[in-house]
Amino acid sequence: MENPKRTHYIFVDFENTQVMDVRLLSGKPVILLVVTGDKQKQLPIPLIKQLLANADQVGLIEANCSGKNALDLVLAYHMGQWAKQDPTGYFHIVSKDKGFDPLITHLKQLKVSAARHDEFTQIPLFVDQVARQTPSFRSGRIARVAKPPYVR
Repeated sequence: MENPKRTHYIFVDFENTQVMDVRLLSGKPVILLVVTGDKQKQLPIPLIKQLLANADQVGLIEANCSGKNALDLVLAYHMGQWAKQDPTGYFHIVSKDKGFDPLITHLKQLKVSAARHDEFTQIPLFVDQVARQTPSFRSGRIARVAKPPYVR
């Protein structure tokens, strides 16, 4: 069973994954750190509004450098700093970049709880909440999709 007092630290590789529903943070022990690269000089207005609405749980890390894996190394550094500060926390990386997997393996070997997720909504802390918001799950039934007329 998940420790309700454990803080979840979510690092979003914004170069790689730009879709996130910040509203899912509300009422949860979560710190969201959005890591932007040298090329992300502008954030979408709807995202900025969500970040501001949850300002006490959100941070922005600017990787003001460029090059192969520059943002990844900055993210790894900051994750290590947070893990040192809170060794009981749970550390998530949201990125489709499988290059983070060796870092996750290393952290687990050090007994640090960590995982990489391709999408923000795949974080276990949010899965039930996302499922409740999906219409096919709200009624408890799976929605049936009609077959196109040309399929027999």
